[in-house]
Amino acid sequence: MRPSYHRLPFLISLLSAMLVSGCIGNKYTHSLQQVPPPSQSTAGIPDYSDSTVTVAVGEHYGRSRLHTFFYGKHYRPAWTVPVSFRVLDLGTEKGGLTPTQQGGSRQTMNLRLENPEGKEYVLRSVDKDPATALPERWQQSYAANIIRDATSATHPYAAIVLPPMAEAIGIHHTKPELVYIPHDPRLGEYLENFGGMVALFEIRPDDDLSDEPGMGSSENIKSTRAMLKDRFFENNSDIDARYYLRARLFDMLIGDWSRHEDNWRWAQYKQNGVKVYQAVPRDRDNVFLSSMMRSSPGSLCALVLRSTFRLTAIT
Repeated sequence: MRPSYHRLPFLISLLSAMLVSGCIGNKYTHSLQQVPPPSQSTAGIPDYSDSTVTVAVGEHYGRSRLHTFFYGKHYRPAWTVPVSFRVLDLGTEKGGLTPTQQGGSRQTMNLRLENPEGKEYVLRSVDKDPATALPERWQQSYAANIIRDATSATHPYAAIVLPPMAEAIGIHHTKPELVYIPHDPRLGEYLENFGGMVALFEIRPDDDLSDEPGMGSSENIKSTRAMLKDRFFENNSDIDARYYLRARLFDMLIGDWSRHEDNWRWAQYKQNGVKVYQAVPRDRDNVFLSSMMRSSPGSLCALVLRSTFRLTAIT
């Protein structure tokens, strides 16, 4: 048995084309902001009430035909088309918002804000940069370029269509809104990272949200760890398993594969002296993921290698 190498020239040409299409015209940086800061800072506190901004949330995902042939078209048109967004006015929104803490995963940036009543809200960047998880020496490499490009397989506006669907099947949900974060001096120390960014704005599920029907009007919203601590160490707590199953089936329906523990909150209720927890899904940024199998570099190489290095019998 011996491998056949007659297709090696084709394989080398294919790999070269993939490398070229992935590297040439590399427009990626590690910024998640859509609008650069102004050349001159404005004096005083600006008034952003009734203001809008028109911008593409991911202009850098517009690539050549050669690139999209190898790496997929995905949702690039949605990322690159200019859309009008409401400008977030920190002075008037929800009675006035004060930034309190920056957070986020390796690919998403978020900013917590608090209003005068102590209710918390969160801003999450629409664009993602999973390449930041790579070692620093790989940050400007072909690998980083392709990993960042894979964000185009997610739809930038998918999260805003989910609340009506969640209501229809009867599960708790947040209600995100798309906003533009201006270069507002009231951002303080967070201005450099968040000014000029399009983000999802929503309430942060925590503590007493009895005035929020989407959260089930629960007086006590807990994190996953706090809920599990109650469940394992107290005899008077339980999880609504059927409700959780309904939420997980909804995840499968919309293709939401990113459901780690921090993507859940738990609404607590009292039923006959027992604390019952119902799931509250949040951070639905990865729904409706476009299939990448057709055009990913790995799958193309696998198909070619399978035929190129097939075993042939020696006669």
